[in-house]
Amino acid sequence: NARKYIESGMKGFGIEGNSPWAIANYFKLATGSIIGYDVELIKESDKKVRYKLSPPCIWFPKADIPPSFCRALGCFEQEAVKIINPNVTVTMEKLMTAGDPCCELVFEENE
Repeated sequence: NARKYIESGMKGFGIEGNSPWAIANYFKLATGSIIGYDVELIKESDKKVRYKLSPPCIWFPKADIPPSFCRALGCFEQEAVKIINPNVTVTMEKLMTAGDPCCELVFEENE
């Protein structure tokens, strides 16, 4: 799905560039505006952006699935990031299903 949708999705949202900020904005629009999550982007630098999803989880409101399932779903984000900019990595730092108060991904450009 990442190969099928990421480039057309970014273009459709009018997002230009391949920086961590541009990539995080795509996911904010796709999950916040389209699906309905409460999403916050925190720009730590030009090379690092935190993407925070606040509860409740729309897909799993009771957060009663294994965190490994959420990590597996994160393969979409990882593949999409590789397509847009192979120098950017995405790391899942917090997961509600792991007991964290929110889900948080970090998009970071490597040297």
